[in-house]
Amino acid sequence: TRGMVIVLGPVGRNFGAGMSGGTAYVLDPSGEGMENLNAEFVRHAPLGSGDEVMVLRMVRTHVFHTGSVVAQSLLDDWNARKLDFRKVVPRTLDILDFKEIHAQQVAELTHALAAAFS
Repeated sequence: TRGMVIVLGPVGRNFGAGMSGGTAYVLDPSGEGMENLNAEFVRHAPLGSGDEVMVLRMVRTHVFHTGSVVAQSLLDDWNARKLDFRKVVPRTLDILDFKEIHAQQVAELTHALAAAFS
């Protein structure tokens, strides 16, 4: 699939097992959560500039709909806290032109989120 998810809590053992598409943005301030990834299925990387925009919009949307204290604390110190996120993607995307597909996903979802708040 081409879904996106943001995880603001810890990830458990074997995270990403069976993941065949999409992107997970994981808040992992200690870096220990990446040890729980299923390396056979997924890999992780720092956020790129397009990812930062997407994660910021997703966190803002989450605060808007839920009033989440955790998400609001991220927004309050965004420049420092954005560095705590990791992008997790399936290894199957390594076979494809990942950058082009991901850029298209980010553009589509950014447009949809912007339209929702217009």
